[in-house]
Amino acid sequence: MIKAINHEDPSYVIGKIQDLCSPESMVLEIGCGDGRNLKRLKEFGFCYLEGIDKDGEKIIKAKENLGENAVLRQENILNFSTDRKFDIIFHSLVGIFLSPEEKKILIEKVRAYLNPGGYYIFEEIARNISKLPSNRPPYFYSKKELEGLNKYFTRVSLEEVKRIVDGKEITGGLVYVGRLIAIP
Repeated sequence: MIKAINHEDPSYVIGKIQDLCSPESMVLEIGCGDGRNLKRLKEFGFCYLEGIDKDGEKIIKAKENLGENAVLRQENILNFSTDRKFDIIFHSLVGIFLSPEEKKILIEKVRAYLNPGGYYIFEEIARNISKLPSNRPPYFYSKKELEGLNKYFTRVSLEEVKRIVDGKEITGGLVYVGRLIAIP
């Protein structure tokens, strides 16, 4: 079954986070943009929220939206570092901008900063071609890439989604939820 997601409503991914984690969980959003997802989590009682985005203007907007309720930093998602570990790390529509090699780097970052047993959630839909850099084709997570995640994560769910944008259906997406395998 394919689920419909309204482009302006982050509630589907937020609902996944609510189902899996308590409000005391430490949450990191990679590519947080204007902070709408983090703001939604704050409204649901999540206490520790952190977001990174490479776009300084979006971080300024996120700070306006969240005030002191989140740690927000302008950083490249492939080079960021932190002294914290998180219970959940998520991103939405980030992988479509990354090459297969860059996705591998991102996965290593997630593994480095995710607590054992923590959740990694991503939503990817590559149909808004106009937002992609002109030098990048619209990469999807291939079946092989998804199977490669099984080395590090126990798959909790993988769901097909269709997204509604400006009243039009856009298909071909997925929402992945994995739980980090504790490796000694």
